[in-house]
Amino acid sequence: LGRTLRATMRRARRIATAAKWNPAAYLAFGEPRLQPAADLISRVALDGKKPAIADVGCGTGAPTRLLRQTWPDAPILCVDSSADMLAACHDTLELDENVRFKEADFDGFAKDNESFDLVFSNAALHWADDAPSLISRLLTSKVRPGGLLAVQIPDTRAQRSHQLFGEVAESLGLAERLADVRVPSNQHDAAVYFDRLLGPLCESLECWTTTYVQVLKGDDPVFRFVRETGMQPVLAALGDADAVDAFEAEYKRRAAEEYPKRKDGTTLFPFTRFFLIARRPGLMDLYAEYSAYHDHQLEKGWKS
Repeated sequence: LGRTLRATMRRARRIATAAKWNPAAYLAFGEPRLQPAADLISRVALDGKKPAIADVGCGTGAPTRLLRQTWPDAPILCVDSSADMLAACHDTLELDENVRFKEADFDGFAKDNESFDLVFSNAALHWADDAPSLISRLLTSKVRPGGLLAVQIPDTRAQRSHQLFGEVAESLGLAERLADVRVPSNQHDAAVYFDRLLGPLCESLECWTTTYVQVLKGDDPVFRFVRETGMQPVLAALGDADAVDAFEAEYKRRAAEEYPKRKDGTTLFPFTRFFLIARRPGLMDLYAEYSAYHDHQLEKGWKS
């Protein structure tokens, strides 16, 4: 039973992270995907004129370009696990000595020794096997004292576009194939981040959600939007081409009913995203905390 459970968990992790990233298809909806990054950057308050920045899950580089426009002289490290996305990011940016690129998965990046004044991530960390743990580790291991972790991840738990994955599979007799699939999404309400995940580690923490009413154009726009992101693990789990074709056809039909095309040819697609900005305590705050703990131990008779 133990071996079976471990094998199932390994398979679930593989399915959850199975994504074939297509930069061109991703950029077909570049404007609605970029707005959350711009909104997050507008809320970042950094002391110092030249902060060291890491863009984790940089993707095609559009958010990275906004970071460079906001902090023109800042050194930026672009991190992504997809060579195709890193190549697209390379092409997007005007390169100089302040921009570096690193192909690495999120766990590997969290374990190296480099630290930053701002660790920024737009629509990426929810792909990690254990995103909440990763977010906590990035704050404690990659953000310098007094620095910031700024994250945006989709929160599709209540969205019909993503609830349809299971409903369509069930209608086609394919539900068993999706039993181990984890659709990437934020999984926790803000209180969990405040009380358990980040709050105890922070000097300050902001969390909020925004639902963007995206105006999409063309045929089957909701299908095309989610196919390049949240639907990827589902398609990987379905396996054979016939199952994928049947699933996509039925999904298109149901999505068109849920999100009908308007008279002007556009489709309104509300999409909810979760944001957080966490600030690590500064060095003086860390010293004061350690000093208070040390004095408390001495009062108890503990020899330093």
